[in-house]
Amino acid sequence: MKIKKIIANNLYMIKCLLDIQASAIVGIIFVSVITTLIPVICNVVLLRYIINKLIIGNSLNKIFLVTIVVCVYILLTLIFSSLFKEYILPGAKERICSSILNRVNDKAVSLDISCYDNPLYYDELVWNMSAIEEKIDGIFDYLSKFPGYVANFILTSTVFTIIDKKLVILVLFTVFVTFIFNKPLAEANFNKENAIKSMRRKKQYIESVFKQYDYAQEIRLSNISSVLKREYNKNTKELQDVYRMKNKKVWIINFLQVFLSGYFMVNFVIVIYLGYQIIVKKNVNAGDFIAVFNGVNTLLSALYYLLGRFVTQIMESGYFIEKYRNFLSIEPSIKSGKKTINNGFQTLEFKNVSFSYNSKEEVLHRINFTIKRGEKIAIVGENGVGKSTLIKLVMRLYDVSAGQILLNGIDIREYDLVQYRKLMGVAFQNFQIYAAALGNNISGSVNYAPDRVMNVAKECGLYEIINKCVNGLETQMTKEFDDNGVILSGGEQQKIALARALYSNSELLILDEPSAALDPIAEQKLNKQLKNISNEKTVIYISHRLSSTVDADCIYVISNGQIVENGNHFKLLQKNGLYNKMWNFQAAKYVSNMGE
Repeated sequence: MKIKKIIANNLYMIKCLLDIQASAIVGIIFVSVITTLIPVICNVVLLRYIINKLIIGNSLNKIFLVTIVVCVYILLTLIFSSLFKEYILPGAKERICSSILNRVNDKAVSLDISCYDNPLYYDELVWNMSAIEEKIDGIFDYLSKFPGYVANFILTSTVFTIIDKKLVILVLFTVFVTFIFNKPLAEANFNKENAIKSMRRKKQYIESVFKQYDYAQEIRLSNISSVLKREYNKNTKELQDVYRMKNKKVWIINFLQVFLSGYFMVNFVIVIYLGYQIIVKKNVNAGDFIAVFNGVNTLLSALYYLLGRFVTQIMESGYFIEKYRNFLSIEPSIKSGKKTINNGFQTLEFKNVSFSYNSKEEVLHRINFTIKRGEKIAIVGENGVGKSTLIKLVMRLYDVSAGQILLNGIDIREYDLVQYRKLMGVAFQNFQIYAAALGNNISGSVNYAPDRVMNVAKECGLYEIINKCVNGLETQMTKEFDDNGVILSGGEQQKIALARALYSNSELLILDEPSAALDPIAEQKLNKQLKNISNEKTVIYISHRLSSTVDADCIYVISNGQIVENGNHFKLLQKNGLYNKMWNFQAAKYVSNMGE
């Protein structure tokens, strides 16, 4: 990456930080300057002043007054610095990191669901989310040092120039030695991080499995933990091998940079030159000698940081910020249209729709059907035939590969995406219960109408459960953050997913396996509730349990990505086809279970 791009990236991030909390950034720079100048003022300027004044016999009162002024400066600086670093800065850093991370989260939410089919996307997302706090700390670090070291360099160089200009030239010579190692060092560090990002993601995944409640029971009742441990240990070894290989190069570059630019120049060249000036030329008096002796390490530290560590930091930050900016620049392929939906839901038509996830194998092939307002239709079939994929196309989580989906006769891609999706209330098959209040879980929002939540809770059979909870709708779900949190059964959780779909009061209700976690009696009760709830709504059922679809106006049977049968329950039984076979198989299973 070119230096110009690296600088532009760092300036971009600094601007972002200023936009979020300018006062904190200004405070960091101010504290950096006033604190870094303390050793230069004390060990170089003040000490040189005191010794030179004593040699020429100046009044002690004047020396004492100057010393008091410096002490007051140091005291005030330490008080302000401590107050800022311990009281103000931690909260500001937390706000800044959260704001930057929220931009990543918002971008992730805006991107196509298809991104999650790509491991590289996961790597980039995890890279950004896991590295942000560390990299922001790095930017804070150089913002808290760079201004101070610049001030340090200017003040010390001024003193050295007054004493002997050649001293500054000797010190500046170390800059070249330091600088030539910066770019390869930054690149080596970046390449190391890039090589291990996918390994870290795998390691973090395995670590999270052992921590999550959802996996706890299976881990204890099976030997899957041995598989995970094997993969974890294998991954750890791979990480160690990469670290060993990559860190060797980093160590060599770093050693050469520190040794040649720092120790060699300070302990050999400059010491010899000072000795020559003192003993042979006698150009340096006691005060100047002590000022140079104390100041040379201070000046070298400033230069070593400014043209060594600082350059490395901005280069490393530049690479990271580039990935951050690239992630934020990703544009979704699911584009919003501009048309508004004026007449609500009237019809939804699949017209020769085909779809494939990978452009190779079609999951759906030439699907044709129409849903009219108020109809209850069911999509059934065996697992993996494309039922849920079809619903994802309706919701525009994916766009069709061929054909069209028409809402009220207009291609759904022409409608405003947000307005279009508001037409739908969806109960997903793989729904989630969040570590949040029960009311938030049902409404799916921060601010909700309690009366409406309670109404849909009654409709879904959750009313008694809520009444049993001490805090009602404010009861926390799961024990992730609250020891008093409630863990619901699978059937109760499914009712929350259904209530969540109903709360939106949408015209189109999509139910993906709504009774999957329920026993037959609870399923029958839910079916009755759904029939009452959805009287005025258009409903799409996705199910492989056919007892949920008996009352549908039309049932579409999918096999191998195609609609092979359609009609109501009784017509399909008469056709003696796949639906009939599935129905009889499931009915026999229920009868068998009842006999047992």
